[in-house]
Amino acid sequence: MIFKGTAYPPKSAQRQNAAFSIVAPEQAKLELDEQVFDLTPQDVSYSDTLASLPLELSLSNGWQFKTEYDRRLVNWVNGGETSISVDAFERSKWFAIAAIPLCLMLAVALYIWAIPALSKLIAHTLVPTSVYATIDESTVESLESFGFSPSALSEERQQELTKLINDLNPEPYQVQLIFRKFEAGPNAFALAHKTIVLTDELVELADSDHEVAAVMAHELGHIANKDVMTNIVRSSIVAVVFAYLVGDSSAALDVVVNTAAIGLFLEHSRSVELTADRYASELLNQYYGDDEALTVILGKLYDNEIEIPEWISTHPDIDSRLHNLE
Repeated sequence: MIFKGTAYPPKSAQRQNAAFSIVAPEQAKLELDEQVFDLTPQDVSYSDTLASLPLELSLSNGWQFKTEYDRRLVNWVNGGETSISVDAFERSKWFAIAAIPLCLMLAVALYIWAIPALSKLIAHTLVPTSVYATIDESTVESLESFGFSPSALSEERQQELTKLINDLNPEPYQVQLIFRKFEAGPNAFALAHKTIVLTDELVELADSDHEVAAVMAHELGHIANKDVMTNIVRSSIVAVVFAYLVGDSSAALDVVVNTAAIGLFLEHSRSVELTADRYASELLNQYYGDDEALTVILGKLYDNEIEIPEWISTHPDIDSRLHNLE
């Protein structure tokens, strides 16, 4: 019996085509382009996997071989005995059918509760301040490549707005305000570590500093909640989990996995935005006695926004945000 697949050298991701041939109950060969390894079942091990995923064999010499799952190959590695832990279940199509919704429910529960909690814990307690600062510096340096250009606001006006945000900020640290022009429209966003990017176009859109303060109060909420770093950690965890679950997936499966991950990310982003809105509302009420400027500037921003479908937007629709502030 010959099983075609892919072989990987020890401690290397470089792949090459290979064939695993069973020539006798106690003898097999792994044939590569320029090498042939003689093997016995004692030289080969594998990790239990479902039949829908590739079978990965680990050789005693450090090489690995991946091929489509085949029970005959598993049986040879087991010395002719069936793998009870996997094969007994795989004989039942009802188990496979039942496993699909169970796995989906587990994945959803993992994303909704476990991953956000773990991401927040890591972002708030385990990521060093130096990492936050490095991310901010790198982002600021790359702004030009995303269409941002130097601000046309006067130095005096920039100092006024910088003082405004630090007077508004209730946290025991100073916030750096980065000013830029952005032809795509008014915008403002928080970076990972005590930095907010504010565009000239947003300052021009606002009818008063009160409205500018409302936008910056929202961004202060992102900084206080460490939302940017939490998102980075969460996205990394999701990518690692999906990669582990699907293994060496096909291109079609990659599309499905990536689409699901993006959908989950967008939904979580909307929740984060609503939380930042509530933070801004409380801050504005403490500082100004009302949060009317927030609803006014939100309306203006949505009027100036390029219309995109809600299902691909990272922000909730305007009605949801206004209802959230009631």
